[in-house]
Amino acid sequence: MKSMRLSARIIAASVVLAVLVAGVFAVLIYAVVTLDNAREREAATKDVRTALVGLEKLVIDLETGLRGVVLTGNPRFLQPARAARREVPRRAGELERLVADSPIQRQRVRELRVAINDYVDDYLVPIVALAQENLAAVRQTLAAEEAKRRTDEIRASFNELQSTEEGRAAASAASATTQSRRAIALGVAGLVACALLIVLFGL
Repeated sequence: MKSMRLSARIIAASVVLAVLVAGVFAVLIYAVVTLDNAREREAATKDVRTALVGLEKLVIDLETGLRGVVLTGNPRFLQPARAARREVPRRAGELERLVADSPIQRQRVRELRVAINDYVDDYLVPIVALAQENLAAVRQTLAAEEAKRRTDEIRASFNELQSTEEGRAAASAASATTQSRRAIALGVAGLVACALLIVLFGL
């Protein structure tokens, strides 16, 4: 009878010990996965930042080309703008793909693409055409003010996208740090419990 009770104690202690060890490993694995997710989020944010910088440079080329034509009347200044216009759809599509996991960011990219296209189709192209016919008339209009208003709105969209991505990365990193600390605390507590169980069982 005593031997049976001892065997039951051994089995029970072994089960509890196994559960504790499994729990410790599960918590540690969860912490590792959380850290990996945070690193992936940071890498994704860097990719988005790079794509934003590339697309914004194209907008600057558009703006610079228009300004050069208005100031000098020389269509040669439009060469970078023409190249930028051809490149915008690809760069905008790449940016949209990078933020596909966020519906809000994806919508902002689509709105940004529309704003850039509107700037080109509704403003840059007509102003360039008018400048070729009557440059003095273009210079006397409020073209510069309108160009600044439109590009300022586009830049604000860039800043909003960038700020949101940075915020997502920061939130992911903070969550990873919190989860890691919690996992370490639970892991230590589990190991202590295992040690106590072994000592009690030895007694």
